[in-house]
Amino acid sequence: MDHRRTRSPRRLPATSVVPGCALLAAGLLAAVLPATAVGASTTNCVNRDCTVTFTTTGAPEGWTVPAGVVSVTVTAAGAAGGNSANGGPGGAGGRSAATLPVVPGSTLTVVVGRAGGNGVMSGPGPGPGPGPGPGPGSGAGASYGGGGSGGNGSFAGGAAGGGGSFVFGTRPDASTGLLIAAGGGGGGGRSIPGGAGGATGDGGTSTSFPGASGAGGSTTSGGIAGGNFRAGTAGNGPATSAAALGTGGDGAPTDSAPGGGGGYFGGGGGGYGTVGPGLAAEGGGGGGSGFLLPQATSLSTGTNAGDGSVTIGYTVASTIALTVGQPDGTRAGDPVVLTATVTSAAPGGAIPTGTVTFLDNNVAIAGRSTAVPAASAVGVPLDGSGVATKTVANLGAGTHGFTATYSGSTGYAASTSSSITIVIAALPATTTTTAGAATTTTAASATSAASSRASAGGTLPATGSDPRSRVAPALALLILGLGMCAGGRRRRSPITRTRR
Repeated sequence: MDHRRTRSPRRLPATSVVPGCALLAAGLLAAVLPATAVGASTTNCVNRDCTVTFTTTGAPEGWTVPAGVVSVTVTAAGAAGGNSANGGPGGAGGRSAATLPVVPGSTLTVVVGRAGGNGVMSGPGPGPGPGPGPGPGSGAGASYGGGGSGGNGSFAGGAAGGGGSFVFGTRPDASTGLLIAAGGGGGGGRSIPGGAGGATGDGGTSTSFPGASGAGGSTTSGGIAGGNFRAGTAGNGPATSAAALGTGGDGAPTDSAPGGGGGYFGGGGGGYGTVGPGLAAEGGGGGGSGFLLPQATSLSTGTNAGDGSVTIGYTVASTIALTVGQPDGTRAGDPVVLTATVTSAAPGGAIPTGTVTFLDNNVAIAGRSTAVPAASAVGVPLDGSGVATKTVANLGAGTHGFTATYSGSTGYAASTSSSITIVIAALPATTTTTAGAATTTTAASATSAASSRASAGGTLPATGSDPRSRVAPALALLILGLGMCAGGRRRRSPITRTRR
């Protein structure tokens, strides 16, 4: 006899399992959910109109297009260039505004430029009064958004160009790329202003030293560098993603020359230019260029001071679903019930209010409705559940394409349902009754048509019909019954049993 014991599986204490599972679950959630920058944007809605404002954070920011939203209004402002320590102001950032097509549920990537750093003197001079020190100065570093850095001059550091602002996302052809951009301003030179960002960036302004300043970025290339004695670097581009922006050129490295502004194509960096012995100066940086998607509408441009920004405006969308209570085969004159349900396109939205207009072959349906007892009512108010219903009983024979249009309200944009098509059958042309030698022909009515359909289904009208009209159905039933009896009688085959 086998006396070996069989050990039961050891049960781990619940306290030793649950914490491990919780940590694993938390790790999985952290790996799946995308990181979100805190305070990256602010959303403000007034009734159905919402705006999302992005400020510079030094990193790309993501925004998901709400359900039902197919277009947005975007205003992008590039950042201004830094001011020179020698009196030259930085160029203003460009501003671009447009209405852009978008894809609901897709993610827009936003880059907001930072203003270029100002140039600074290196310190007090060696003499008894204030003045530039022996240097070298430290130029302002590159600014976020593609702004070029300033040079390290003997007595001062150069100003940086301003960063551009960009929005990337899904285009109408389903590719991903740049939707809109605003160029940053170029840094200021020695008493020479930097160029402003724009659709095409401006070059640094200088009449006395025309070769010292960087050129603005264009729609096809970066701005060339300034400086006929010691030159900065050229701008580059185009901007294709948040990781590949159009960047402004750097100022001449051994002079207090400024950088160019970032943009679709960056502006050229300023350089050190001369027009003769003892006549030399650091020119301004060129501004970056902007960009607008070809499908954009309602365009406008302008300028901006300080850091850049991006504002996205949209209207809260609604969805409307239509149902038709009768299928194909409904006869002319029979009632047809149309029901429209309006909901928020975004989950959790309030129940919409407003009215629904029902259309038959793109023509508004008038007449009495179940919601509005007025005989000529067209718009049907939504009830407390967001539902509107209309019953129509005067439709003629033929094909009818029904749609429903929501009027919109202070909380939701207007919307239109998909079309539902049904075919209304014609009434029987005539009903002939023979009494003796006389024959009377009368037009069929909706009531007689309904009685005819009831008779075809096996239910005869109680009154008001010719007794002879019952002959054909009765004869058909008799033949059917005889056939069933004949088919149900089966001959039994003889069974042969064999004993063993």
